[in-house]
Amino acid sequence: MAAGAWKVKQDMPPAGGYGPIDYKRRLPYRGIPGYGLLAIGLGAFVFGTYVIFRWNWERRHLAFEDMEARMALMPLLMAEDDRSRLQTSKINGGNQTHLTAAVIWAAAMIIMCAKPS
Repeated sequence: MAAGAWKVKQDMPPAGGYGPIDYKRRLPYRGIPGYGLLAIGLGAFVFGTYVIFRWNWERRHLAFEDMEARMALMPLLMAEDDRSRLQTSKINGGNQTHLTAAVIWAAAMIIMCAKPS
């Protein structure tokens, strides 16, 4: 075949050329910008810190109030314990007198020691 036997039609641009190519990025607006997120994060941190400090302050005052209540009730609780110990001592002394009727020493000679602290 001869070189000129086939006529090839070449693809050419349209008359007047192609239109301009749009190469700029046009992304849709998506959410809060970085500074806004930073501000929200700092606000949440400050608020959380405030809530924790407030809670600790309240717990400290409630613990102080509980301690004062215990200090106020301590004499009553100690008196109740003393009465209970005295009653137990009287019961034990009566039993001891009955059990040790035939011995030389007196059963009522009980040495009272201070309470262990």
